[in-house]
Parts: sequence; structure tokens; C-alpha cells
Amino acid sequence: MTMNRTLPATALLALALSGCAAPHPGRAVAAPPCPARRSPVRDSGGFRGMFTLVPGTPVVASSCAYAGMNDRRHDYGRLIRGHALRGRIVRALQGELNREGRWPGGTYDCPADDGAAHLLLFRYADGGVTRVSVGDGGCRSATNGQRTVRAPGDYPGRYGG
Repeated sequence: MTMNRTLPATALLALALSGCAAPHPGRAVAAPPCPARRSPVRDSGGFRGMFTLVPGTPVVASSCAYAGMNDRRHDYGRLIRGHALRGRIVRALQGELNREGRWPGGTYDCPADDGAAHLLLFRYADGGVTRVSVGDGGCRSATNGQRTVRAPGDYPGRYGG
């Protein structure tokens, strides 16, 4: 009995050309939903996340604001508001976060930090997401779980956070 060896190769080619991993070219990529509660960001951004806070080319992002301990209207860590960021705003925010210097070592005296924070969810065309947590108070750092940098001074202000 002989086996046709072209069938597996043809099947792989058809699968590769079908674009299963990418969204339909005519569909917009949806902004990721904001989680109801904030959780720690760990190892987001894959291997390249060790070298740059927001790697690759995200196409849309979500900015999620979470309550701190001094918020009398919301429970600590609860989602206050979230909104989508698109186009030039996503690229500008990514560029600003990636330009920030690595967090220096040592001991710091920081202003009071009540735990209020933003979670940025950058989504890529293939559906992948990089999570970045930005502290709103204290020493104002931003992290993807692998790399920590100083948070941009005017975030979330000019990005509508």
C-alpha cells in the first residue's frame, strides 16, 4: 500500500493561507474589555517584553482606571472607568512608555501612594494582548511584569484616562 505524501503538505499550505490566526481583513480589532478588579501584571509582552514595555505594533488599547484606598465612592481595586484608545493615540502612548528609562535601583522616598492605578491593555492584529500597569500615585512606575520604567508624567491626562 502506498501513501500519498502530497496530501499533508497541501493541507498545511491551505491552513497557512487561510489566515486562521489573524482577524478577517475587513473587521476592526476590538479593544480588550477592562477587568472588573485590578490584578497584578505578570510577564506580559513575551520575550520582547524584557527589552521594551510595549513591543510590536498594537492596533487598539483599553485604558482602565482602578480605585485607590482613598476613593470613598468605590472599593479599592474596583474598576472606575475604562475606554478604548485607537490610532495615533495608541502609537503615541506606546512610544512614550517605551522611551521611558528603566527604573533605577536603590531606595526611594515616594509621596503617598493609595494604590490607584491604570491598566493598559494593548491588543495586536493577531488578537494578542500586552498588559501594562501604571501607578497613579507614589513614585509613578509602569510595568509589564518583566520591565519597569518611570511612568510618563502626564499620563493619564492627555490620553483621556
